[in-house]
Amino acid sequence: MGVTDAKPSPQFEPFSPQTPYEQWMAREGVPIYTGYSIPDVRALDLKPWSRMGAKGAFIDLEGSEGTDGAYLCEIAPRSSTLANQFLFEEAIFVLDGEGETVLWQEGGPEQTIQ
Repeated sequence: MGVTDAKPSPQFEPFSPQTPYEQWMAREGVPIYTGYSIPDVRALDLKPWSRMGAKGAFIDLEGSEGTDGAYLCEIAPRSSTLANQFLFEEAIFVLDGEGETVLWQEGGPEQTIQ
C-alpha cells in the first residue's frame, strides 16, 4: 500500500502520465492510498478536506482505475459535511455511528434518509 500527500496543481495537464481523475484527486489536498488492497480502512490517516468540510482520504486501488472512485470521510459527532453535487450515483457504507442524509434537486422537495 502506498500513500501520496496530494499537492495542488492549477490546472489539468493534457499529456500527463496521470489521468484527469488522478490530477483532480491530487488537487483535493487529502491523502491518496494506492495498492492492490487496503487491509483496514479504519487505520488510514485522514486529513481535513475543504470540499467535504470533514476529514478524508482517497482510495485508488490497482485494477479499478477508470471504473470506481472511492474515498473515506470521517464526520465528527453532531456535525455534517458540506453540500455536494454529483453527476453520478454514489454508494455510501457507514462503518461506525448513525446519522441521516438529505437529498434534493434544485426546485424539488428534500428527501431525508436515516
